[in-house]
This record gives sequence, structure tokens and C-alpha cells, in this order.
Amino acid sequence: TFCLLNSSGVQVSCNSTGVFNNVAYGNYCITTHDSCTDTLITRCFTATRPVPTLTSHTISGASCTDFNVSVGGNNLITPVFCLYDSAGQLVVCNSTGVFNDLPHGTYCIRAITCGDTVSRCFTSSRPVPSLGTVVASNKLCTTFTATVSAQQNLTSPSFCLYNSNDSLLKCNTTGVFDSLAYGSYCIRMTNTCYDTVISRCFSASKTVPSLNSTMQVLNRKCDAVSFQATGTSLTK
Repeated sequence: TFCLLNSSGVQVSCNSTGVFNNVAYGNYCITTHDSCTDTLITRCFTATRPVPTLTSHTISGASCTDFNVSVGGNNLITPVFCLYDSAGQLVVCNSTGVFNDLPHGTYCIRAITCGDTVSRCFTSSRPVPSLGTVVASNKLCTTFTATVSAQQNLTSPSFCLYNSNDSLLKCNTTGVFDSLAYGSYCIRMTNTCYDTVISRCFSASKTVPSLNSTMQVLNRKCDAVSFQATGTSLTK
């Protein structure tokens, strides 16, 4: 028989399994009598409620106007999560810790669990647009294609192509311009979210053709040989 005693030595309950459920946190001892050796064995211990923490938050789905956030933590027992704005005003509460379609700004999430409250604060801002370099491809005898690479955080962008005289040639929403004559250009991007202009200037020239010094042998006979000349940037 196993008996559970509280910190005052008062017997709480006894059973034959040594399993005690729904015990309030505190200091206890468990005693059992071994009939074989006629020995009383006692084990004392302390059980404390785990300390709740909010360990992380994840911002996702950020657009020009809003974003989503979720919070994670440890030792949260049936928590209630409440979102507060930068003025300390309650926005909304739920049991998931997930808040969607929030305007960008500064917030705090408070988790209430077992009477304890823990907080985590954060700030979200509009994604900053960025562009990579301009890549020249599809080079033909007289024309090529220019593509703006690594486009990130763009909201309804407009890409405009200017020649070396700063004259506007054309605009589109993709950042891809084909059938361009070789030369120097600039592409300027504007978008509706940020009032900014990002420019990428570049030059492209016709690739110089070359012929390999070693011929590719196709067939050999006693009195003749067949071979093929190969090279790069050769236009038929």
C-alpha cells in the first residue's frame, strides 16, 4: 500500500498502485510498507507548476497594408491569448495565438494561463521592395532580352525602360524586355506600396563569335577523314 502525505504529515490518500492523480502542487511524501522486510520506505518530493513562457513569434503573409502573426510558448495550460496595440488597448483575444490581417505597427501578445500572464511584444512594417541585377539573355545577332532578377516585395510594380539618352522606350509589369538592340539602358521600377524608385542600369553587347581550334572527327577511312568545325556565338 502506498500512502501520500502532505507537508504537514497528514495522509491525503492511499492506494495499491503508487499513482496519485490531480494532486495540488506542493511538498509531499509517499510511504510504503514492505511486508517481506517489515520496512517502511519513504520518498519525499516537491512538485511545482511549470513556469509559462512565450518563446517566439512568427510574422507571415506580410503585404503592403497588413500581416499575420502567431505566437509559441512552453508550459501553457489552456491559455487565452490577448493582442494589445501600441497604446495598450485590447484588440482581440483567442485560444490559438494566431492573429490575421493586422495593420502594420507595434503590438504585444499576452498569454493568460493558470492565473499567470506572460507577454511578448513585436513590430511589423511594410515589406521593403528590392531588385537584383538585370540579366541579359537570348542573345541573337542584333537583339537580346533583358530581365530584372530577384524581384522581392513588389506591389503592383511598373518597370520602365530608358535608353542611354534617358528617353522612355516602354513600360510593363514584368521587368522583362525582349528584342532590344545592343547598347546601354536603365530600368526604373515604381510600385504602389512604397513611394520610391529603384533603378538598374546595364549594358549588353553582341557576343564575339569564335571557332574552336580543334576539329571534331566524325569518321576515319584509309584515305579520307570526316570532321566538324564547332564554335560559340555563331549565327547561321
